[in-house]
Amino acid sequence: MADVERDVRDEREEKLKAVLFREEQAARQWQQGDLTEVRELSLAYYDRAPTGDEVEGQSRIVTSEYADTVESIMPALMRVFASGEDIVRFTPDNPGDEAAAREASDYIPHLFMRENEGFTWLYWFLKDALMYRLAWGAVDIEDVEEARRTIIESLPADAWAVMQGEILQRALAAKADVTFEVEQDEPGESPAAAAMPMPVLPTFSGTIVLRRKVKKVRVDNIAPEDGLVSPTARHIDNASFVGYRKAVTASDLRLMGLDQDTIDDLSSDDPYTVEQSQRQPDVIEAASGRDTLDDSERTLWIVVAFVRFDWDGDGISEMRRVVYAHAGGQVSALIENDEWTDGVAPVVPGSPILMSHTVEGRSLFDQVKDIQEIGTAVARGMLDNMYLVNRPRPAVSDAVDLASLIDWTPGMPIRMRQGQKPTPDNLAWITVPSQMDQALAVLQWKDAIQQKRTGVTPNNQGIPDEAMNPTATGAAIVTSAADARIELIARTLAETSIKRLFRLLYRAVKRAASGAVTYRSGEDWSTVDPTKWPDDMSLQVDVGLGTGNKHQQLQNLALIAQGQQTLLGAPGGPLAVTLEHAANTFRKMVQVAGFKNTGQFVNGAQQIALAQQQANKAPPPPDPAMAAVQAQAQLDQAKQQSEAQLAREKLAAEIQLKRERAQLDMQLAREKAALDAELRRLQIQAERKVNP
Repeated sequence: MADVERDVRDEREEKLKAVLFREEQAARQWQQGDLTEVRELSLAYYDRAPTGDEVEGQSRIVTSEYADTVESIMPALMRVFASGEDIVRFTPDNPGDEAAAREASDYIPHLFMRENEGFTWLYWFLKDALMYRLAWGAVDIEDVEEARRTIIESLPADAWAVMQGEILQRALAAKADVTFEVEQDEPGESPAAAAMPMPVLPTFSGTIVLRRKVKKVRVDNIAPEDGLVSPTARHIDNASFVGYRKAVTASDLRLMGLDQDTIDDLSSDDPYTVEQSQRQPDVIEAASGRDTLDDSERTLWIVVAFVRFDWDGDGISEMRRVVYAHAGGQVSALIENDEWTDGVAPVVPGSPILMSHTVEGRSLFDQVKDIQEIGTAVARGMLDNMYLVNRPRPAVSDAVDLASLIDWTPGMPIRMRQGQKPTPDNLAWITVPSQMDQALAVLQWKDAIQQKRTGVTPNNQGIPDEAMNPTATGAAIVTSAADARIELIARTLAETSIKRLFRLLYRAVKRAASGAVTYRSGEDWSTVDPTKWPDDMSLQVDVGLGTGNKHQQLQNLALIAQGQQTLLGAPGGPLAVTLEHAANTFRKMVQVAGFKNTGQFVNGAQQIALAQQQANKAPPPPDPAMAAVQAQAQLDQAKQQSEAQLAREKLAAEIQLKRERAQLDMQLAREKAALDAELRRLQIQAERKVNP
């Protein structure tokens, strides 16, 4: 029976490998055919690489419209998503979920920003999205071994015995392994001890190591070329295949459970992608060359895939999470193969400009590519024209010494042949008409088109625009229109990527949780228990602040705070505005001012709610029955404390008795040794008298 089940599983795995191979090949061909060229061009334009049509002796400048656009939008996006830890707010779906929503709203952003380098993840993800059409991220759970070491020195034997029992109990409760690297100390040596040996109570020194495996939620950045999705998918959740490839070492695969023969058969195909080599031009030359079969650090590839596949043969596809390694482009070894019951692949795509009915959107490169080409062409022509205007070509007759014209040193005279004089007939300068006005007009037109497409203007970068309406109203109109384009990009990424990321983080925390978690929240410690949270929860992303400048944001918040203060002072106002609302406004003002830790200025929502509950809570009248129960409980507690105190005193008395007994034994031993020595001395004297 076992052989039949194994044969059936092997057959299913072979079919699964074939499906994975076809799906991955389709995804990679789409990447290499449609996206790779765009990404390569995008990075080349960003780096202002030569265009390939340069002419010797003419201007080779490459303008930076694309890089300027990306770098101008990045600060606004980072201010939106990384200026504080309240990026998202979970909202309860059912009555009674309010406490869990507050805990998740505080803990999940902390987990992302503090434990997963959230700032770096956001920076890379947002920049990939702006530049490469499609950015990728992933949420996963890793098994990590934590080790906690405790050092003890010269601990008495009785105390060591008690401590050993306590540590074993804690290890059992925490499901941890404990290792005692503790030894008995060597007794000290002294002339007195050598002359008169005395028993000494032993002491112990060493290290206690407590190890346990815990599940950690990780957020990974995926390089744009490593993301994989079915090309025909209209939405990532409807894709039959989605995942990403990941570089690992042979050593990593051994830890994952593959045998050495299987690892030796794997191929290091495509160790450096074209895009990786473009991002890091010297990566191949600087590589250590550790690619031999006997090197445990040679680079290999695995794929983490979420594929829809009919595993049980009932004609209905199920989602499976499959981790597999490659051998020459073929699916070789299935490392993990399990049903994925979450229903949503923990992969995060991102595009700043969405396109209907497709996963792939558009990037800023698509908006600015031709603008930079125009800017480069006009700038080159303008500079070439300026060179010719500044250095006109001479028209000369044979009366001029041509050798003197070769030297263009400023102020160097032009010599005439002997007997000749400089006349308009012998030497004239052909001036080239200046095209500066026409070129500047084209560049100004180009800037206007760029601003309309991207929303990036000199005004939202703090630079005055001379062509702008000089009135405050005109400035507000232009800045507001520009901010609207940037805010749309922020809102798009927030609703399609950041919201998905935090929902996946919530679900991963639920899967990984095994009990209460204590973490640092602001200036205080907080404890949450994700196992008690609901299976899923709605959330919303706050991106209302961040666009525009800080001065505008603070002005808007000040108006809001003024309105809240007016309502709080009006009759019935506290029904519309509470202290928590006012505190939220103040927290936003603190964050906009540049302080991430709002706890040093105002209490958190939980602290305010707790204080309000305590202030509004009236003491109930004493219940006689409850008073009797409490009195009995106090008596029982006093009795337990008394018994515990007696037990501790008894234990201390026994330890003290043992110590006194040991000291008495040592004293008796010393006296006995002294008597024996005296008796021996007398015997020797007596023998000498008998036998002089």
